[in-house]
Amino acid sequence: LSRVGRRQRQVWIRERSLGPERGRGTRYDGSADLSALCRWAWDDKALYFAAQVQDDKATFLPDARDLANLWQFDCIQMAFDAAGNARGPGYADDDYEYGFGLAGGAPKAYRWATGNNLPLGDVPNVTVSVGRDDTRQLALYEVRIPWTELLPFSPDTMSCGMTLVVADNDGDGPQSSWLEWTPGIAGPKDPTAFGMLTLIDE
Repeated sequence: LSRVGRRQRQVWIRERSLGPERGRGTRYDGSADLSALCRWAWDDKALYFAAQVQDDKATFLPDARDLANLWQFDCIQMAFDAAGNARGPGYADDDYEYGFGLAGGAPKAYRWATGNNLPLGDVPNVTVSVGRDDTRQLALYEVRIPWTELLPFSPDTMSCGMTLVVADNDGDGPQSSWLEWTPGIAGPKDPTAFGMLTLIDE
């Protein structure tokens, strides 16, 4: 998390490996095609996320003017049931869905679903770094999300529903394969299928 903030505390899910058992899509072809190691941390100002993604071919969104289509290219999508009160399919007014990736060569954050009356679209208040090593076929994502972009989830509430998708476009169509921690994003939006993210202080 060196580029977007210094790690202060951990979360209950400190590290999550997403491999073939989490692979989805008709073109998913094993861990060399797409796999990821994800980490979270937090402090009193923000939630931090980092992912090392193994991907044999990178295809990022070419035009930042099409940022709403970020999900169709290599990116990470993350959704939060910020109040931890999901009762059925579909997003409520306390749910968020974000995307993080490169668009026109620049790191971007985009919000498709919003709680707390925040605007949809580009989210400049979220800090994103994305780097790619083509030789090693590795991408590194680092994200800092201020608590103001996740309310009512905060260090005061300590937990919320959450899931994520690592999207993959190998040049053969939108999201030709993907990894998911749990269902709820890629397909029907369903916060009841999310996992739980819990902050701990250590």
